Amino acid sequence: MSKYYTNEIEKRFFEKVEKTDSCWNWTASTDRTGYGHMSINGQLKLAHRISFCIEHGRESKDKVLHTCDNRRCVNPDHLREGTQKENVMDCIRKKRRYEQNLLFCPHGHPLIKDNIYIHKRKRRCKFCKNKSDKIRRNKPPILNGNNGYGFGNGNGFGFKDGCGYG
Repeated sequence: MSKYYTNEIEKRFFEKVEKTDSCWNWTASTDRTGYGHMSINGQLKLAHRISFCIEHGRESKDKVLHTCDNRRCVNPDHLREGTQKENVMDCIRKKRRYEQNLLFCPHGHPLIKDNIYIHKRKRRCKFCKNKSDKIRRNKPPILNGNNGYGFGNGNGFGFKDGCGYG
């Protein structure tokens, strides 16, 4: 029994857990990323963090990481404290990052060594970048005042004083 949560909350929590030989799977609601959650005093809490609190009698100072890579798992033996950096490095090492597994860009170009550049910490297609840069460089300039069709008087609105009444 935890000093952190009441018996009633712990009872509600374990009613939503299906224990197997390894993982304890959360059977109630999940967020859009697949992590279990439960409302406590009107506030949604992540199920694996609740499990950590019940086991250790305190909240985690950092992240609560899964060693089993099962987002629904709330088995305290499969949870450990860790930093965001440790979590990301674990994700990369196990090739679980969505973008890391992409083989082609949205336009079908292969994301191979010579065709990749990094922008905002994400892999991008050099071919698509070069193509969009070329289009951007060759666009005609936007003409201030005149809309390019031979009418308008220079204020950008096509009206004499810009108020809409000539």
